[in-house]
Amino acid sequence: MDMATQEERLQKLEHDFTQFKADAVQSHQEMAMQFTVVSGLTDDVIKRLKTFKQDTYEQLSDIKQDIGAFYVKFDRLDRHVIALDKKTDQRFTALEEKFDNLDRRFAAQESKTDQRFTALEEKFDNLDRRLTAQESKTDQRFTALEEKFDNLDRRLTAQESKTDQRFTALENKFEQRFTSLDGKFDSMLQMLTALTKKIAE
Repeated sequence: MDMATQEERLQKLEHDFTQFKADAVQSHQEMAMQFTVVSGLTDDVIKRLKTFKQDTYEQLSDIKQDIGAFYVKFDRLDRHVIALDKKTDQRFTALEEKFDNLDRRFAAQESKTDQRFTALEEKFDNLDRRLTAQESKTDQRFTALEEKFDNLDRRLTAQESKTDQRFTALENKFEQRFTSLDGKFDSMLQMLTALTKKIAE
């Protein structure tokens, strides 16, 4: 009767240990899934930052092209003025007309240049606002990610503590069971020894 009771207790202990292992595996799988989700969000943030960086480089390239075109036009105008200086006195009248026309062109060019520089300044101001907004947004998202990582770290620490406690309790149960079994085996051995002595007498 005692042996049957011990077997039932051992079977129950094995069943509890198997259930504990299944719960631990499921908990680790859930943590791995959460880490995969966080990793995917981080990759998405990095991709968006790379896209934003590429867009910024493209806009700066367009601005450089516009400035380069302005310098080309200015060089052409400078060569035209040098050619006018080399013409003869007989063409002073034509030169005066050309200078008047040139003055008008300068005025138009100055107005156009002011407009384009104003537009460039507005673009730079807009770019600065966008960068500031993006920095703020990025800081907020990184803060949220850091909070998620901190929360995950706390959960992992709690899970580790819980796992250690359950393993410790299980080890204590095993130790108690084996100690009890050793005591019972010693008692049975003593009884068998005494019975053997009686039979021999």
